Amino acid sequence: LEVSIAREKAEQEELWRARRAVSPALRAISRYRMNEDIVVPRTKIADLLGYCSQLAEQHELVIPTYGHAGDGELHIRPYLDLRHVEERQRMRQLAEEVFALAWSLGGTISGEHGVGSKRLAYLPLVMDDTVIDLQRRIKAAFDPNGILNPGKIF
Repeated sequence: LEVSIAREKAEQEELWRARRAVSPALRAISRYRMNEDIVVPRTKIADLLGYCSQLAEQHELVIPTYGHAGDGELHIRPYLDLRHVEERQRMRQLAEEVFALAWSLGGTISGEHGVGSKRLAYLPLVMDDTVIDLQRRIKAAFDPNGILNPGKIF
């Protein structure tokens, strides 16, 4: 493994060029994959990556993982053909395992992409009913007519 520190503008651009190439490269391999982002403390990134390797072996999957090491946000992209019902069920099980791990490492179930309706079922992994209710009441205070982000709980 190597750690690269971009001190010059050209070095920064080279690292960004490589980072921007990851998603298109993965899409070229397969457009069918799970797209999740989680956050863990930076000191736990290695633990998470090791666990993802174990999950890949256990589930017989390829699980590319990349992201923003500076803030601990990682994109987990297992190749699952989500056109098939059994693969969607497998994805839910895998997502729950990854989210539970992130939480156990002091992280959470989403980073830059938010919880949204896709991860709503997993919200109780990281927030208890009291916190969820408080969030709903805060939203209601700022949006009494429910016109901001309609149909969403926050």
